[in-house]
Amino acid sequence: MLAQRLIQKHNAQYSTYYKTQLYTHTPMALLALKEMGASDKRLESFYQKSAAKLRAKSASSLKIASDNWREHLGNHEYETAYVQFFKTEMQHLGQDKMIAHYFDQLMPGVAAAAFHPLIRLFYAVRFNIKEEIVISLASWATSYLDLGLDSKLTNTVSMLDLLKRFREQDFNQGKKIVAPNIAQRMAIVAHNPMFKDLSAQLFYDDLEASKLESALLWLFSQNNNFTLLHAITSHHAFEALQKFSAKPKIARILMWKALLAAYLSTTGSIEVDFDWQYPDMKFPDWPKLTAKAIQSNEEHVIKLVHILSIKNRKDIDQRLRYGAALKMGLIE
Repeated sequence: MLAQRLIQKHNAQYSTYYKTQLYTHTPMALLALKEMGASDKRLESFYQKSAAKLRAKSASSLKIASDNWREHLGNHEYETAYVQFFKTEMQHLGQDKMIAHYFDQLMPGVAAAAFHPLIRLFYAVRFNIKEEIVISLASWATSYLDLGLDSKLTNTVSMLDLLKRFREQDFNQGKKIVAPNIAQRMAIVAHNPMFKDLSAQLFYDDLEASKLESALLWLFSQNNNFTLLHAITSHHAFEALQKFSAKPKIARILMWKALLAAYLSTTGSIEVDFDWQYPDMKFPDWPKLTAKAIQSNEEHVIKLVHILSIKNRKDIDQRLRYGAALKMGLIE
């Protein structure tokens, strides 16, 4: 498959990171394009344009092993060392056992690189690409983001009521979070005592897969918020991968709190119209929507439309197509 050959070429030449801390989307987008029906010619043209911004791989003199793998979490310099470590772990444990062994250990840092390692792992598992699985886990480790999250929930309020409480209590005084990068912005949010208190008040039942999926899509559809786009794609990835967790309830709570911290790191406050409803509109069918996405060079468009298109959920299809059309600029 051409997509996989291009991914191998990408991984042989380029680092996961470029411009210091930005994360490559190329492997994920290639697989999404392929599944949406892109031609080989289109895959080649997308690869050439996407790879032009990447930087070459660099070697690492450090050796990562089972006795020190935690010591260097969050350090991009050791990407190649972590790749070798997880490659060796896969040889020892096998593919699924290795993912299961490290999934829960990495979940407290799930916000790593704006959730992209988790999303990349989803694609790697979906297409059963061993090298991509290794690199996904390695990049999760090298961009690991410890927000000090816990798994406590008091089961006090619903999702909407919780968001209202953030607004009513004027979380962060409505000011935009200011910091050099998303990791530091998320850390500011997550360590705020009000965030710790309010984020723990949610009913656990509202974190059920379809309920959280619908809530995230509803929030995104109101304002095309870039971080909520990542919330939709990373939540989908989490649901597909949580089978590897031995502590799925804890993993789900950590995912929720990380998603909320990410959203607040962008806006600094809850920007929600609690009366907003999906408009009664007609949208193109999925073949037309995916055909348009295939022609895009914007990786976030490609991944979002792909994720929404493979959900195949008849009960929310109109809302899925609304989200896809919104991201592609088909809705004013």
